[in-house]
Amino acid sequence: MAQALTPSSPAEQIRALKAPVHFFIGEKDQLIDPHKLMVYYEELKPSTKADSSFTEIPGADHLSILGAGTTISRKID
Repeated sequence: MAQALTPSSPAEQIRALKAPVHFFIGEKDQLIDPHKLMVYYEELKPSTKADSSFTEIPGADHLSILGAGTTISRKID
């Protein structure tokens, strides 16, 4: 769990992923800059990225994204 919260080499860890990843972030997130998260999405290996996605929820912030269940469920269905 601690590794997920404070990774020592996030880019390396992202490149090591083999399963598809769906990034969801609020447009107005106060803790994570959406543009910086996009950089990690771009680091995915092409084979992993093919089935992965990046979704920025318009108007949502770090906590209000929890209410974006409909948008999120459409993406992962």
